[in-house]
Amino acid sequence: MDGIYQLSDFNYDGSSYTLKPGVVSVTNYNAQPGDIKFKDISGDGVVDPNNDRTIIGKQFPDLTYSLNLSLEWKQFDFAAFFQGVQGIEGYLYYEIATPFSGVANLGSWWKNRWTPENPSNSMPRVSLDEYRTNVHSSFYMEDASYLRLKNIELGYTISPRITSKIGLGSVRVYGSVQNAFTITKFKGFDPEQTTDQTRAEAFPQVRVMTVGLNVNF
Repeated sequence: MDGIYQLSDFNYDGSSYTLKPGVVSVTNYNAQPGDIKFKDISGDGVVDPNNDRTIIGKQFPDLTYSLNLSLEWKQFDFAAFFQGVQGIEGYLYYEIATPFSGVANLGSWWKNRWTPENPSNSMPRVSLDEYRTNVHSSFYMEDASYLRLKNIELGYTISPRITSKIGLGSVRVYGSVQNAFTITKFKGFDPEQTTDQTRAEAFPQVRVMTVGLNVNF
């Protein structure tokens, strides 16, 4: 992706738009204002799928990290596990990311799409033409770095002076949450999806809340 075609890139004769001399064209279709402008990698002045392909994305992170916390105070215990990656990219395509992809809804960020009144240089116009919307490119590449609270648990152990009176060794009540929250710029459902899952239909890791009771006799 190399920006969005703007009105200044075209001549208009009252019925149609034509690209001005020197503006890179696309072989797949006649570009219109608001379409994605692709980079002319070969430098021949025309973008075509045979000569202007390149490897995009970064599937291996620069950094993988985690933090494990464990605290105890009187009869209370607390544990939390954070995990994350930095410097990785994910591909977000089709559902929610591509206009009119089947029966899927669009992401809310499409409200800022290109219009003559809102000539965005980051979001293209909405179109039904799949030749324009289904071209794989860096437009669908997202920063998938994230920090996730994978697990948090709080417990309370009842005093042995109380449990011994009813013939129990120990009693602990606790509550825990898995996948409690995620901090990320990734617009898909889950930045932790595997790199071969490029569509937004990839099922995200769910939040699981648990309340439990441990009893020892």
